[in-house]
Amino acid sequence: MKFVASLFALAALPSSIPAQDFASPELLALKRIAPKPERLSMVPVWDVAKHASEPDLLRHDSRWLVAFREASSATAKDGAIRLMSSLDGTKWSPCAKLDHPIADFDMPRLQTMPDGRLLLTAAVTMHADGPSKFRTYGWKSSDGSRWEGP
Repeated sequence: MKFVASLFALAALPSSIPAQDFASPELLALKRIAPKPERLSMVPVWDVAKHASEPDLLRHDSRWLVAFREASSATAKDGAIRLMSSLDGTKWSPCAKLDHPIADFDMPRLQTMPDGRLLLTAAVTMHADGPSKFRTYGWKSSDGSRWEGP
């Protein structure tokens, strides 16, 4: 309910307040000189799955890691987390797949913890209804291939 109330409060602000009043001069100057992003190239990472979505990319220990949801379709309840790694960003290799027969995994996010290990979190929807149908799982790894948890 707090989230809805916050959105309403923002919508209720008068439109006559200039945008400059909400940003510092430094931020406005940066916005004027920041280059427009452009796509330099596009490299396929994985074309085996029928459906792949929600990618997250991380640079860790001189290699790239990408985690994404892999499923039989966008609405299927058989989502798994696939992890791929690359040294150069052009040639990718699968390094792990995390799944569970009674849950659908979605929205993987990769982070580096203060001790240098990887942390992977994902939204989980259990197939059976119950008080904890929706969960967040977390796994830890030193190398991106072997994961401890959830």
